[in-house]
Amino acid sequence: MAIIEYTADIPLPRAQVYQISQDYSVRFAWDPFPDHLLMLDATDYLPRIGGRVFVRSKLGMAMTVEFVQVNQPHAAAKKMVSGFWPLEKFAGSWLY
Repeated sequence: MAIIEYTADIPLPRAQVYQISQDYSVRFAWDPFPDHLLMLDATDYLPRIGGRVFVRSKLGMAMTVEFVQVNQPHAAAKKMVSGFWPLEKFAGSWLY
């Protein structure tokens, strides 16, 4: 299984970085990957355990992910529940 890891130091308070990175209403302002995002069971654009998001990339790949951990402002994690067929599994986490 491939593991991709990326680390960045951002000179802002942890809570502010968490808020910007996990608020899907501002995701297009900084994330070059998605073409379309849709919160499937929330209207406030913020993650919650069990909350699902449909994501389609600019390359046409699409998946639905579910949040499995939300610990503001320390961590958020999600797993793919359906989607891009070449990927058997996908999961990602943000640690602040």
